[in-house]
Amino acid sequence: MGAVFQVRREQARPAAEPEDRLEARVRHQHPPGGGREGDPCARRARPEAREGPRAALRSGDREDLRTSGRSHPARPADEVAPRTAPARLRREYAPLLLRPEGSRGVERRTPTRPSRRAHRRGGPHRTPPRRPVLVLERPPDVASEGGRIRGSRRRHLHGRRPAPLRPRANRLSDEASRGSSYFRPPADAPRGRITRVLAVGGTGRIGRVSSKLLARREIVSEICIAGRDLGLAARTAGEIGSKASALELDATDEEHLASAARGYDLIVSTAGPDFRVALPVAKAAVAAGVHLCDIAADGPALQKVLALDARAKEANVSIVTGIGHVPGISNLLMQYAANQLDKATDLQLCMWWDLSRDRAALFGNPEDMKRTGRINASWQQVLAWVSGRIRTYRGGRLVAVDPFENPHEVRLPGGAAVTAIPIGSTEPLTLPRRNRGLKSVSVLMAILPRQLNDLLRERAREIAGGQSDPAKATVALLDAIAADPDRWLKGPVRAPSDFGMMASANGIKDRRKVRTSCWPAGPWESTVGPLTVAALRILHGKVRDRGVLPPEAAFEPLRFLEEAARAGPGRPGPGRLLNESREPLK
Repeated sequence: MGAVFQVRREQARPAAEPEDRLEARVRHQHPPGGGREGDPCARRARPEAREGPRAALRSGDREDLRTSGRSHPARPADEVAPRTAPARLRREYAPLLLRPEGSRGVERRTPTRPSRRAHRRGGPHRTPPRRPVLVLERPPDVASEGGRIRGSRRRHLHGRRPAPLRPRANRLSDEASRGSSYFRPPADAPRGRITRVLAVGGTGRIGRVSSKLLARREIVSEICIAGRDLGLAARTAGEIGSKASALELDATDEEHLASAARGYDLIVSTAGPDFRVALPVAKAAVAAGVHLCDIAADGPALQKVLALDARAKEANVSIVTGIGHVPGISNLLMQYAANQLDKATDLQLCMWWDLSRDRAALFGNPEDMKRTGRINASWQQVLAWVSGRIRTYRGGRLVAVDPFENPHEVRLPGGAAVTAIPIGSTEPLTLPRRNRGLKSVSVLMAILPRQLNDLLRERAREIAGGQSDPAKATVALLDAIAADPDRWLKGPVRAPSDFGMMASANGIKDRRKVRTSCWPAGPWESTVGPLTVAALRILHGKVRDRGVLPPEAAFEPLRFLEEAARAGPGRPGPGRLLNESREPLK
């Protein structure tokens, strides 16, 4: 809360001003009694004030008189602040009230105050402001209680107890900003709060972009890029600027990560693959007492992270997990679809990848992966999603199914029909916790062209049988596609976009069985947008719940999606953010 101080602003006047004119001016601005009529912060009369302004002029120091704006001789620096605050605050604010050399200060007019006539009659009469004020933001370490400076002994001129100090807009001119570093306006840092962020996996494709976006915010004073390759982390920090530093860190080393995270306000984890790093990072955040948001997408790993809920609450920590694309946007789309019904019974999300187009950036170069050892984490997670038996929600409980033995026919927006298989994402584990009465929750994936499913099945079988792991299977998959692209990347079915998703909810609306569906109205969805918005909300203190929080438990769907669309690399076009449809069911 801002503290308001009445400060006399120095007026430019001739050096040889007659004494009688100066005396008249001081008498007008400081009436006998030591206070100003109607000023709630006015002081009681002092003996030297009763003697009139000539008593102050006897000191001969007119310059101090003009600067301090008082009718008494100049006082020490620790008493420059008015006596409307305790001595401790006067000592802390005294350096701020001394304007730097060359600074003109900042002048604001006090809000108009009710006149004495208005107090008696209750009328709208207002008196013009008497004096300019300088609005300063209180440093974050100054204690306050109930909007009032603790220990203040203010009294109203007429004997009434004044109202608590109210916060005022902290907008200062460019001149004041140049005059003192303290006066730089905090664009998005409430009450002058500044924070430190540890970006685990900040050297990756998603981590670099999210770290740059966070570093642009004034609330972030420091961001540390942590990765296994110190040289790459240093180069990434150099691209970000002076706020960034580099740290060599293995995300699977829980003890090292917990030690490094102490002193930070937030961990932003984009390290992968999720099935390997999600649990160690969450444990380290709880041990260090630091908030966490990540893009973890692995169902089995999430089950272990959810078991940390009680420990996270005890440590007063918020862990917002799976706040990326899938999961993340997918959770909020499904929750939004469920909210459109009076009672939802079945939730389904279908995402599609049309790889028949130019998607070289999505695949990556297998030779570079072999040389550097940096395997595409997204493809590793896709293979983990379909390897072995995955858990989904059917008949009101979690069941294990073989993805390739349970295909679904789904009609996409625009009418194209595709075959999709269930995957082991996290939505079936979290959405039934928030939506009671659900009978089924499933997340389906359609890979186009259709023949890619055969290649995907072969690699998934190798992982499930122990002949390979997700990293080796990813390189083998991309090698096969690069060796014969005509075989694997040509097909007749075209999806509405390269990548997309559609959420559907079955249930009751106005006593009728209906199905409502929604999908993004443009290519605005990304992983970076929701991750950045979630991190900023945590830093601003807008996530008040503690424990392990999936996206639908931490955020309101539509409002969060609007912010994520603006924060991501793709910008939503004019019009609606989401397309929606509704159809009756028999």
